[in-house]
Amino acid sequence: MPLVRLGSLPRPATLDTAQQMVRHDEPHDDDSLSLSLLPAPADAPPHQCPPSPAPHSWSDSPPAAKEPIRYSLFELFVLITLTAVMLASIRLVGVAAFAGLAGIVGFLMLVIISIVKPTRGIVHVAWWVIMVVYLTSAAAAILNKDL
Repeated sequence: MPLVRLGSLPRPATLDTAQQMVRHDEPHDDDSLSLSLLPAPADAPPHQCPPSPAPHSWSDSPPAAKEPIRYSLFELFVLITLTAVMLASIRLVGVAAFAGLAGIVGFLMLVIISIVKPTRGIVHVAWWVIMVVYLTSAAAAILNKDL
């Protein structure tokens, strides 16, 4: 396939050229209408195309571009430290009680996140960490034979 330079491509027709090439009605002597693709006469008003609906006409504003989620190193350090302390508390309360507490904390975080709607992404990551800890500790409590 030969390479084509961008400058050598034909330019698309402009709106003025397209409006001049619009079909128009010409009455004939036998009272029938004929559609013609000939250019419109110079004295004819330009054809007005109906406006096309906006892609998001159902909303008041276009959708905002998603901003990438950013975490600071400090936020991640605090999250990992709190997770380690939380996992260390398994030794104090036992696996079954810890799984129950983690489930309650996860549910309360879900309610708080739903009400407050925080803008920081680390809050959602913290909730997912709580859910992973809850599911793994619940599985460990189920598989533990010394209940």
